[in-house]
Amino acid sequence: MITRIKVRNFLSLKDVDLDLRPRNVLVGANMSGKSNLIECLKFLRESLSLTARPEVTSLQTAFEKRGGFGEVVWKGNPRGPVQFEISADLGAGQRDGSNEQRYIFSLRLSEYGYAEVEEERLLVQRKGKWETVLENAGSELIVEMAGKSTRQGPKHTLGLALEAMGRQRSSACYELCRFVGNWNFYSLVPALMREGNRPALESRLSEHGENLSAWILTLQTYPEFQTIKQALRDVLPGLAEILFQPVQQQKQSSPQGILVLGESNKISVGTSEARFDKPIGIARMSDGELAFLALVSLILAPAELSPVLMCLEEPENYLHPRLLEILVELLNQRQIKIGAPQIILTTHSPLLVDKLTLEDLIVTEKVEGATRFTRASSKKHLRQLLSRKEVSLGDLWYSGALSAS
Repeated sequence: MITRIKVRNFLSLKDVDLDLRPRNVLVGANMSGKSNLIECLKFLRESLSLTARPEVTSLQTAFEKRGGFGEVVWKGNPRGPVQFEISADLGAGQRDGSNEQRYIFSLRLSEYGYAEVEEERLLVQRKGKWETVLENAGSELIVEMAGKSTRQGPKHTLGLALEAMGRQRSSACYELCRFVGNWNFYSLVPALMREGNRPALESRLSEHGENLSAWILTLQTYPEFQTIKQALRDVLPGLAEILFQPVQQQKQSSPQGILVLGESNKISVGTSEARFDKPIGIARMSDGELAFLALVSLILAPAELSPVLMCLEEPENYLHPRLLEILVELLNQRQIKIGAPQIILTTHSPLLVDKLTLEDLIVTEKVEGATRFTRASSKKHLRQLLSRKEVSLGDLWYSGALSAS
C-alpha cells in the first residue's frame, strides 16, 4: 500500500505532501487537480513499465505520450525540476524483510530540451533503519546486489535506473517495480466496452473497459464469478444469466463479386432476462448496466487478479443512485478481507459521498494555480456538524462546507 506521496512541479501539483489510506476519495471542483494525483501515479507506472522499445526508455515514452516535459511540468516553474517521493508498505513476504520502501527521484529539463534524470534513490527499512539500495546520482549508478553495494556503471540520465535494475529478481528494485506494475487505472467508457474481443485470458480489465468481454470470460473460470453474478441479479431486476456470443460475421465481397460471410473470431458478453427466450446482446445493454457489470467485476475479482492499487475516475457516471450505494456496500465488504486493493477515486456525487466516512475524503482545492489536498477528517468542526445528525456528509460537500478553510 502507498502510505505517503510527495510531488513537486507535476501538472498542478506544485508542492504536495499527502498521506494515503486504504480508501481515498478525492472531492473538489472541476479543474481543482483531483485527476492530476491519479495522473501522477499513472506517469510513475508507465515510467517503470519494463516494456520500453529498444531505442527509448519507458520514461521517454511516458513524456512523449504527454507531449514532452513542457506539458507535464507545473506552469509556474517551467524548468522544474519535477520531483517525486513514494513511500510504500509492500506487505509481509519480502525476501529480506524490507517491506517498507521509499523511492525518490527528480527530473529536469536538459540544455538540449529533453527530460533527464537529475537524481534517483531507493531506500528500504531493515530492522528499523533506512538503507540505500539504489543511488543514481552524481556520475555513477550504485546498487546493492547480494547484500553488497556495487557500481553498475555510469549514471542513468535518459531513463530511471529502477526500471533497468528492476529486471533482476534478486534485488529490492524488482519488488518495487512489481508493486508499481500492479497499479490499475479506470475511466470506463461504455461505447468502447461494446467492442468484441478475442477469447483470451486477461490479467486485468483495460483502462476504458475495451476488453470487458474477454475479462468477464476470464472471470468465469473462477469461483468468484458466481458471487459477481449473484450481486448483479440482486440489483438488476429480471437478469437471469450472463452469456457469451460470437460477434456477428461481417459481410464481404469476394474477387468474383459473390457476397460471402467473413469468419468471426471474437466474442461479446450478453445477458438473458427471466421473461424472454432471446438473449440481449452487448449492443442492447444499457450504459449503466455495462458500467455496473465492470465495476462489480473489479470489486469482487479473485485475489490473484486484483491489483494492489485501483484508481477510479468518477464511478458514478451512468449509474442510478441506488447502484452507487450497492457499490459502496460491496467495497466495504471487500475491504474487510485481507488482500483488498487500496482505492483512490474521484467523484462529484453528493450521493456517493453520503455513503462514505469523513476519514475517506480528501478535499481538493486550487490556490494560485496550485492544487492543495486536505484530509476532511482534520477539520474538527465537520466532525461536530456530523455528530449532530442535522446534515449528512453529502450535504456538507454539496453546500461547499468541506472546502471551507
